[in-house]
Formats: sequence, structure tokens, C-alpha cells
Amino acid sequence: MGAAVESGMNWSQIYDKRSTWTVDIPEGTVGTHSIVHYNIENYDNWTDYWKRYNQARKEAPHLRNYTVLLREDQSLSVMQDSFTEFEEHQWLWGHATGDILITGLGLGFVNEWLIKAPGITSVTIIEKHQDVIDLVWDHCAKDERFTLIHDDADTWDIPDGSNWDCVWLDHEISGISQMEELKDKYSPYATTIGSYGTIRDLENYYEINEESAMLELRDPNILLPWM
Repeated sequence: MGAAVESGMNWSQIYDKRSTWTVDIPEGTVGTHSIVHYNIENYDNWTDYWKRYNQARKEAPHLRNYTVLLREDQSLSVMQDSFTEFEEHQWLWGHATGDILITGLGLGFVNEWLIKAPGITSVTIIEKHQDVIDLVWDHCAKDERFTLIHDDADTWDIPDGSNWDCVWLDHEISGISQMEELKDKYSPYATTIGSYGTIRDLENYYEINEESAMLELRDPNILLPWM
């Protein structure tokens, strides 16, 4: 399903598939949120966090443009259209089918993949922050199957009779206990449910060989600790 990223690919091949996960959101600021574009030419303007992220995650040196969602009250980026972000959504890529519920709009990152994926009937997205909606929704990929709800996924009253084939929890979640509460809340309405942290259950993890520029399975094949 979708454009697979496989061991043995070089950066040019990954670049060819990059339209699967890149976004086209203009820079701007609304309230406490901002969209910024990072590339090699403006490296001096990168936040310290993004410099560490880029180095530790071994992002492609010639994937020169990244779109990043920032919030002024936190040092970490909210979301970025990086290869690592794509990898951290692998559970969704493997389970998305039929009617889907996504908590958190972010950059509209998942839209770019879901709109091209086969077998998607509907995509409902819940976003808490009006700032993010104003920055992203008019510019992200969507068609008549996509619906946006301005609400807080933590407190949203799920309509009676709701049922989704796949629920993906991808908004700001404070810890394991809150994650379990959310899974308890949404599981009765979902055939399958996953979350951003599900990366820990993936079969394969990848990284770039800096000498050969080839995408390789990590050795050991584990989630990469980095911060």
C-alpha cells in the first residue's frame, strides 16, 4: 500500500518517492504557531533542536527543503516532513483502509499519503488548535473524502454510531497513562487503533549509510535513540 521505502534504495530513489510524504505549506505565523522552511542555504537560521534532529536522524543531505511546524512555547518542533517522520508513521501506512480517524492535523502530513493510497473511503481529522487549522488546512492535500473537526481529541464527544476501520492517535499526548485512556476511549469505535509511539513495534528500522548513500536496515535493527 503506498510507496514503499525499502532497504537498498539510494537517496535519489528516496527523493523520487518524497512526494508521498512532503507537504506544500507556505511559511507564516498565526498566534503561537509558525510554519518555517529549512534548507541547506538557511542552515544558520535552523533551531538548535532541528540541527540535532537532522544530524542524529541522518536525514538526506540533498533533500534540501523541510517544512516544519513550530509552537512558540516549546523547543521541539510539532511536526516536520522528514524521512524520519515518514518512518514514524509506518504503522498507519500499513493499516490505513476504509474509514479513518486521525487525531491531530499537524502539517497535513498524513493527507499526502492517504489521498494517494488505495482503499481509503473517508478521513476524519480532529485538530484542537485554530492556529494550526488557519496555517495548514487551506494548503494541505484533501478531497471530498476528508473532513476536519475543530475540537480537542481528548474531550471530543464521539457521535453515537461512529465506527472507523482505523484510528491513528497523533496529537499531543503527555504520557503512557493518557495514551491508554485515549485508546480506551476510541477502541470501542475502531477496528484497529495505533499511535505515534507504535514505532516501537515495527519490524524494520532504516538509516542512511553516509559513505554509500544507501538506505540500509539498522544494525542492530532497533528504534534509534537520539536525544
